[in-house]
Amino acid sequence: MKVLNTFFATLMLLASLLAGGSVFAQSSTPEANCSVLYSADAVEVGAVCVTVNPDAENVFLDYLLIDDWKLDEAHAWIGDNASNLPVDGSGNPQVSVFPHSASNLGGVTEHSFVISFNDLAINADTFCNADVVVAANAVVSRTVTGGGDGGGKSDKSGKSGKSGQSDKSGKSGQSDKSGKSGQSDKSGKSSDNGKGGKGGKGGKGGKGSKNSGKSGKGSSHNGSSWGSSSGSSSSVTTSSWGKSGKSGQSDKSGKSGQSDKSGKSGKSGSSSGGGSTDPVTETVVAWAGSTAIGDGSYFTFSNDFCVDEPPVVELPASCYNVYATIPGSSTSFSPVGVTDNVVGYLNNIATAGVGFNGALVNGNGVTRADVLFLLIPGSGELSINLSSLVGSHYVRSMNVYADATGSFDNVSPLQYGNSIQGTGAATYVVPVPLSLPVQMDLVMHAVMCPSSVPN
Repeated sequence: MKVLNTFFATLMLLASLLAGGSVFAQSSTPEANCSVLYSADAVEVGAVCVTVNPDAENVFLDYLLIDDWKLDEAHAWIGDNASNLPVDGSGNPQVSVFPHSASNLGGVTEHSFVISFNDLAINADTFCNADVVVAANAVVSRTVTGGGDGGGKSDKSGKSGKSGQSDKSGKSGQSDKSGKSGQSDKSGKSSDNGKGGKGGKGGKGGKGSKNSGKSGKGSSHNGSSWGSSSGSSSSVTTSSWGKSGKSGQSDKSGKSGQSDKSGKSGKSGSSSGGGSTDPVTETVVAWAGSTAIGDGSYFTFSNDFCVDEPPVVELPASCYNVYATIPGSSTSFSPVGVTDNVVGYLNNIATAGVGFNGALVNGNGVTRADVLFLLIPGSGELSINLSSLVGSHYVRSMNVYADATGSFDNVSPLQYGNSIQGTGAATYVVPVPLSLPVQMDLVMHAVMCPSSVPN
């Protein structure tokens, strides 16, 4: 991918970065993956950026235009294998069948596609380890002021003497590099000058006074000169426009207005003079990326859409998850890595205390057991004492997190750091730092089962 310039990097920074479980869960805010949008002539017209929203399982594909370019059409394909990109018989990308397409956009500077993961050309089983392939095509346009060099075909204009409203020529009028006069450019017809020349392309012009030269024919139209296909030397009002030059006061052939260099002109063909300043709409096709495929291109980036699913706690039939809550110290959260509707509780405790009473609560908010946490400074142990178990139930497994305040991440209980296989006992011990912080995060998860379920 080509490196964006400073302006473009700023533009990308201002683009929306959307925070992101499923197989596409992501643990951190993703960054937009961008590539410059180039025309066939390597003109930078904008960029295409891909950002993911894992929570909604959507991909955002953004077109952003710069330098007065406007977006008329956008066509895109996203997948994990470039060989699946639709192409025609010549190997060119077949944008007409790209799944993400918008036409008649009316000249906007931005456009976004919101694409479901289900609509991506991917293999869900392997996507987390694949590169993302993005083929993004655009039809863009901009309005430019008319201008450029004189139109028509002109060759060998010849040397010229001094003229303009000159004292070394026949009455030249406002003539440009010709023996002609009047307000005509390269016309075989002269006013107050020498004899008119022979008409036709490449024809010899008439003799001007002293330094009037030979000229081909041309014609003036509405202040802008253009080539005539007629063999006559007369002025006409209809024909095909050549490339336009600049009108006004000029000093070279092909441009109308008062000229200050005339005299002998060389042979010239059908020539057009001054140009038009009328606005012109320029329309081009652009592609993002630098990897060529037929007459298009694509870009790739390493897949940061997803990470592995968190490990899931085994939950036998008739069993349920519970979390410990300490009244006055708990904040609820939605745990991951569990399969029922249990609510998690993050307890923040002051380690200057010794005992903390709590309860083990299931997903329906029902207390299934009382729990006493005993924390003795310097012992390096946290004692967990269960009592008042409802019915003939026991703790089948337990997962405990205990560390400094603010350190807990919502991960699977199997990743809390202390996993204990239940034995039906009433007391369990987990290690804690010998040097305790002033405040501590404490999270306890357990699977409880009826005694009929074997341990």
